[in-house]
Amino acid sequence: MTLALCITRDLGPFAPFTARPTLASALENEETSRPVTSVTDTAQAAVPRGGESGPWHDRLPGGVVVWVFLTAELVTFSMFFVAYAWTYVANPTVFAESQNHLHRLSATVNTGVLLTGSWMAARAVWANHRGRRADLWLWGAAASGVLFVVLKTIEYAEVLSDGFSMSTNSFWFYYLFVTFMHYLHVAGGVGIMAVVAVKARRGDYGPTRPLGVEAAAIYWHLIDVIWLFLFPLVYLVG
Repeated sequence: MTLALCITRDLGPFAPFTARPTLASALENEETSRPVTSVTDTAQAAVPRGGESGPWHDRLPGGVVVWVFLTAELVTFSMFFVAYAWTYVANPTVFAESQNHLHRLSATVNTGVLLTGSWMAARAVWANHRGRRADLWLWGAAASGVLFVVLKTIEYAEVLSDGFSMSTNSFWFYYLFVTFMHYLHVAGGVGIMAVVAVKARRGDYGPTRPLGVEAAAIYWHLIDVIWLFLFPLVYLVG
């Protein structure tokens, strides 16, 4: 603005004609230098760049396939839980007497072990999204699964040594069948965590390639959810 007035004063009688474009240019420069104040511009300026809003905000974590599998597994186990509860109502005495032979302390410890593994799996996802090492957390989750399998194997050995089997009564049928299904899922989860940990260490995953780590963590959370229903239903109720 000051520059335009100086030029106008120097040009004398031709100033009204020549100063106009100079003044318009000064006003245009002043307009472009103003800070963003409109609602639209403010909203656009507030949008994070480079995926800073979080890698899971615009998609399904782990991918669609893992969620279809998760839903199918939950439906399958839910059917067994309903059948167990129905049979328990018909034979409460048999179930109560059979439950007295279970190892509740071992099952309680295993609950803590699985929850710790889920926490480590969640930390692996967190680390991977931030470009940090996720393999150590994945190995920790796998180790918790190994400990669960060891404790559960010891429990099975003691139950079988006491002479109980799937043919003993309806309780032992459901106990051995449903818990062994879950046991196999945990063993499979150990293998999945180990494979994903090796690939994570190799650099196959990262903030832009998170699906493998997310899928492994979701599977581990599925194992936990099933056990959190299975533990009170089999070991505590009655």
